[in-house]
Amino acid sequence: MHYQFLPHCSVFIKKWRSISILKRVVALVVLSLFLSILTTFLAILAILKHNFTLSYWLFTGSQPVPEVLSLLSFRQIPVVEVWRETIWLGKNGNVLLNKSFSSDNFISKVLEQDLLPTFEHTERLLDAWNKAVIRKVFWSKQTATLNEFRDLLKLARVFYQEQQTGKKYLVIFQNADEIRATGGFMGSYAVLDFKNSEFWRPTIRDIYDPSGISVITESPMGHARYLSDGRGMALHDANWFADFPVTAKKILWFFEEIKQDPQFYDGVIAINSQTVEKVLDKIGSIYLPSESRWMSAKEFSQVVRQDRNEFFPGSQQKAQQLQELETALWLKLEQLSEKEKTSLFSEVLSNQIWREVLVFSKNDQLQKTSEELEIAGEIAQVAPNDFFVYPLESNVGINKANAKVKRDLMVESIDSLLRLKVLFTNQAKIADRPLEQQENKAYKVANHFGYVNYYRFIVPEDIEVLSVVVGDEVLQDWESQEIAVSGRVFTEIGFLVVVPEESQKQVMIDFSAPDSWSGKILVQKQPGLVYQTAIMGKILPTIDLVGFSWSLPSREAVQ
Repeated sequence: MHYQFLPHCSVFIKKWRSISILKRVVALVVLSLFLSILTTFLAILAILKHNFTLSYWLFTGSQPVPEVLSLLSFRQIPVVEVWRETIWLGKNGNVLLNKSFSSDNFISKVLEQDLLPTFEHTERLLDAWNKAVIRKVFWSKQTATLNEFRDLLKLARVFYQEQQTGKKYLVIFQNADEIRATGGFMGSYAVLDFKNSEFWRPTIRDIYDPSGISVITESPMGHARYLSDGRGMALHDANWFADFPVTAKKILWFFEEIKQDPQFYDGVIAINSQTVEKVLDKIGSIYLPSESRWMSAKEFSQVVRQDRNEFFPGSQQKAQQLQELETALWLKLEQLSEKEKTSLFSEVLSNQIWREVLVFSKNDQLQKTSEELEIAGEIAQVAPNDFFVYPLESNVGINKANAKVKRDLMVESIDSLLRLKVLFTNQAKIADRPLEQQENKAYKVANHFGYVNYYRFIVPEDIEVLSVVVGDEVLQDWESQEIAVSGRVFTEIGFLVVVPEESQKQVMIDFSAPDSWSGKILVQKQPGLVYQTAIMGKILPTIDLVGFSWSLPSREAVQ
């Protein structure tokens, strides 16, 4: 058979020699491009099938062509740079995965490698793909997701450096059913110790354990009158302050002041129950063996935030429930298929779920990154001639009323003043009130679902509060103080708003406009809070809703 093939080869060689040198060069270039693209595609398929050795050699074989093209184009053709960076990541990623994939502790093995070059090349790939004309033409909807991924990568890179130096972070879990300044009541916490080989699976603890043995400090405005019972502020109420860096430093101080067992951490990460609920909503129900049942996203907050009188400092019941919940969640994530994991990651990016996490760090680089990504939880930076207001709610009724409270926001401009209205609707039913229970000496729990809200408004010091109306009552006075944050001075006012079950109440506040007002209004959203509508008045020039997660079921703009 091979003898019959030789004449065909001879004919091919003669035809090849008969064509011009230029055509030969073009043909070789096209053939090289085709083979290199095909080899790259086969290498990616090999990775998906976990054949890392084959994938490595296929990437190696396809590497010269994009490298040469990149040099000839002076790194100026985005699609070529995407190809080149894909091969680099694929080739080096194969080495990393081949070392770690068979290990029982896969994540730890991966983190033992030097990942900084991987972060750098991934950032280059994302930048090149963002610039590529082919993406803009055929995948233009990817822009927002790409930007989210690039921002998340920045945060992951800095946290990786923290992990490499063995830092230790405090993670607080906040429940928005009992809203507080930075997201919700701190019912639980965990320690993210990067020195631990399985740091991503920390033990969840009850916040009342350290709170019961830490110091008591003087209560701030509002807390002193409505929440402390004259005893001062304890650790579990330390997230009272509007500016998250201020709150985080206060929380760290409480832990450092624990008698006989001072605890020192390098930063604080705050996660709201709503964030976990959104993840659960994407992955489906998780199984709780101790209760022999499946738990949905809607039931999550009920499990995490049991009535306080069911527990006491030192009780292991709540810690065990939370630990079981964490174990079940991890098990569910591990059981997801590759397609489901990819879909979940895409949802986290496209819906900006990860931006609902607040981060404070003693590391200046990480803190700066958090500020750039707007997850530092700071009071917003504003221009002097812009109008800025930060409405801030705190549930001081010691119940879970916020699960049933809806709110609608309206901002309008009337002559020389700016008016802000918020309509609260408490959908809780009187018939659903908890049964009367004997008061626990450790925890005080309300026997109703009325929303008792210590309502604060933070404005720049040159903005004057002209009037406050709560329902039908015109307030004659309210609490007020000046607060200094990051070198800026603000006025903070506070007053009580009570919305019983099955009722509505409107709060209306008039403010003076800033001198030389630019016509721009900025309203900052509180973490963990949801507004059903944001309605802008007819003669209002410009308004920005500051802060992430301004996801409104219905947002109207009246022209």
